[in-house]
Amino acid sequence: MYFSVPADFNTATIKKLKELEEKYPGNKVREVFGNISGSKWPSGHGYLKSQRYADSLANLKEYVDEANKYGIDFNYTFNASCLENGDILSNPLEEILDYIGELVKIGVKRITFASPALIIAAHKRYPQLKITASAITHVDSVIKARWLEKMGVQTIVFDEDITRNFKRIRSICAHTDMDTEIIVNSKCTFNCLYRNFHYNSVCHNFPENSKMVFSYGGNCALLRHNEPVELIKSLWIRPEDLDIYEKSGVSVFKIIGRERLSDINLLKMIESYFAHSYDGNLIDLLFGFATTVKHMYIDNKKLDGFIDKFASENVDCLSECTPDQCTHCHNYLEKALIIKEKFNFGEGTKDGFNY
Repeated sequence: MYFSVPADFNTATIKKLKELEEKYPGNKVREVFGNISGSKWPSGHGYLKSQRYADSLANLKEYVDEANKYGIDFNYTFNASCLENGDILSNPLEEILDYIGELVKIGVKRITFASPALIIAAHKRYPQLKITASAITHVDSVIKARWLEKMGVQTIVFDEDITRNFKRIRSICAHTDMDTEIIVNSKCTFNCLYRNFHYNSVCHNFPENSKMVFSYGGNCALLRHNEPVELIKSLWIRPEDLDIYEKSGVSVFKIIGRERLSDINLLKMIESYFAHSYDGNLIDLLFGFATTVKHMYIDNKKLDGFIDKFASENVDCLSECTPDQCTHCHNYLEKALIIKEKFNFGEGTKDGFNY
């Protein structure tokens, strides 16, 4: 079973990943992914200015060399949803392609894009580079998958909203020769109204001394707090259920969290998935064992059997997720949820605005 995991840009971590592979045979880290913090070109999680782990190509090369030595590829995340037309205008596109050339020179073997235009241009210039189509590309159908395959993509990351649509997953896997990858620890709201706007917001720098008066992430956190069933509906995959997805054709399992590396226990999160079992709070997996999210407890073991309905009945949540048609998530919420304490979001946040 192959995994894609966040890069923390600490060369000592690479060896620890190999030790985990030895401890849990049958599991392998195919790649570590990330990008230079504060670079000119944002990724799917913005400029990551707070995560200063590698801030130059020289720093990145040291980490890439160590990963390559242990047979782990580095996947550079160039997956911003918006590049201010830099992916289609001649001068900025040429600058981007030159930068990608520098990445190739230091040993980067894989790169993740969201922009189809950039996929076409990069594949034409660097055919040896293995391209991943980001979840931000919203690959949710055989049509999109085959389209990307013709562009030269080697791996697609499924749109998060089809994580429990096994009919769609199986169909895409059966009709493409590309590797298929799925995110396992997403806490995003199912069919989120804000998702594309949130992706776009993090792709742009905020002016100096500006005040953000609406938080997409904060608003979703408030929704989960007020309606805990949204946590059950969120697009996670338990370690215990990985085999079901592998049997459905999924090639690679992606553990996310690179935007908050300073707050999470990366190795513990990876080990939980390598073990294919976790006896504890599901929220620990979603938030990377961060100490800041402890007001709610969802007993992961009480979610045994939760996925079976989706895997065996071809449930279409987009059309069936209404109280009069399905109470599956509500039923498991009652079994698994323990409210530990109330959490104060502060004044002025009832509608997502903080003024």
